[in-house]
Amino acid sequence: MPDDGVRLTGRGTDVIRNIEGSEVTFRQVMPGVRPPRCAGTRPTTAEGEIVMALKLLQMDYLYPGPWGDEMAAELSELAHRIADVPGLICKVWTENREAGEAGGVYLFADESSLDAYLGPKIERMEAFGIRGLRAKKFDVNEPLTLITRGRLSA
Repeated sequence: MPDDGVRLTGRGTDVIRNIEGSEVTFRQVMPGVRPPRCAGTRPTTAEGEIVMALKLLQMDYLYPGPWGDEMAAELSELAHRIADVPGLICKVWTENREAGEAGGVYLFADESSLDAYLGPKIERMEAFGIRGLRAKKFDVNEPLTLITRGRLSA
């Protein structure tokens, strides 16, 4: 497995191994912040290390409306289907009336869940005539996100 991120190790309390392999305690990295309690919710290595693999998807597209409460009422059924997507932690719905754009920011437990969702999603949107579709994938920096009160679990 490629060493492409921060890992919590199971060899002691609150130990983090960074990309270069050196180890520091969680409290050295984030003083006053408790380490995440994510055992069983993240992929692990054969040695039992929890791999921090959260992925974020940012999508937007041209959208003529409706907006606000009317959009919520019209897309409620879709929102319930999206809530059941395997590996999806949450979606934040976005809209910009002035620019005529809508979209969302999705947080996934791992890249394979994101990829399984994204391909068919783009195909469906294009089949419905959605234009100006942009999608970007990002890694999530969990330690910094936790400092700024980001919610990383359902």
